[in-house]
Amino acid sequence: MNRVRAQAEAGFSLLEVLVAITIVSLMAATVVLSIGVGRSPLRAETETLVLSLHHAHDQAIATGLPTGLALGADGESYAFLFYLDGRWWPVQGQPTLSHHDLAERVRIGVQDRPVWLDESEPEEAMLLPLFWFDPAGLNEPFELWLDHRGDRVFISRSSQGDIRVRGEGEA
Repeated sequence: MNRVRAQAEAGFSLLEVLVAITIVSLMAATVVLSIGVGRSPLRAETETLVLSLHHAHDQAIATGLPTGLALGADGESYAFLFYLDGRWWPVQGQPTLSHHDLAERVRIGVQDRPVWLDESEPEEAMLLPLFWFDPAGLNEPFELWLDHRGDRVFISRSSQGDIRVRGEGEA
């Protein structure tokens, strides 16, 4: 009887092996995602902006305040603003919505509206968003582009509120 028990306890069960493989897989995925292997600056900036746009939409609904996007001089940066007391204010204390400088040679623009903040003007003049997320869910469509050395990605929002990303060659 002791021999049967010793044989049963001699190896690993299938469940133990699967748990170990799952843990190692999760650790490997975390390492790969945290160092961003193979991500181009354009892809990284696109992912960051899309996440920020979703966050701005959620922020507008949660706070009841319109939340807008303004572009920096020459399309080298962007920042999110919120509307309170008849004025647009920069979002602070939230990393995904605070001022963001784009990676080197990555630029941002708006289709059919090449408008950037004029940093030579007083700070008050800079605080105007190109578009905003309405707390009531009313959506004005827009299309932004990010460009890195001629490679261009378009980020658009439909009137239904869907945010989509497409490459330059896609229609």
